[in-house]
Amino acid sequence: MQLITFIVDGEVYGIDIDRVKEIKGWTPPRPMPNDAPYSLGIIELRGQVLSIYDMRILFGLGKTEITSKHVVVFVWNGDETFGILVDAVTDIVSITEKEIQPTPQLDETGQHKFLTGMIRHDDRMVGLIDITRLRDSDRELLAG
Repeated sequence: MQLITFIVDGEVYGIDIDRVKEIKGWTPPRPMPNDAPYSLGIIELRGQVLSIYDMRILFGLGKTEITSKHVVVFVWNGDETFGILVDAVTDIVSITEKEIQPTPQLDETGQHKFLTGMIRHDDRMVGLIDITRLRDSDRELLAG
């Protein structure tokens, strides 16, 4: 399995490379009226209109102070593609299933809702993000 790793608020996360459609430098999106607080707006990418989400807000870390150094990782989940704003893309990492450790118990509800596990890479812990869980959580936030 290969991962794209990236940084959000100083922490390293990874997504299965098979879920990554494209990585693009920051381009301001078009804001949409009455959009969710974590949504930065929409952008056209290769003829598709796609939403971009602020990962810091989804992680409960507040709004990103966006600079030209930020990156959008476009990921797909089933028939849906959307972008996630990250601080920087760092690496492509090859891992085996044996390297994946369970996420720590964070509260009485169990595992962190976005993470499927943790790996150690270059002396850092990397949280493995499940795009389906991320998208499902996004829908829960919208529902209120």
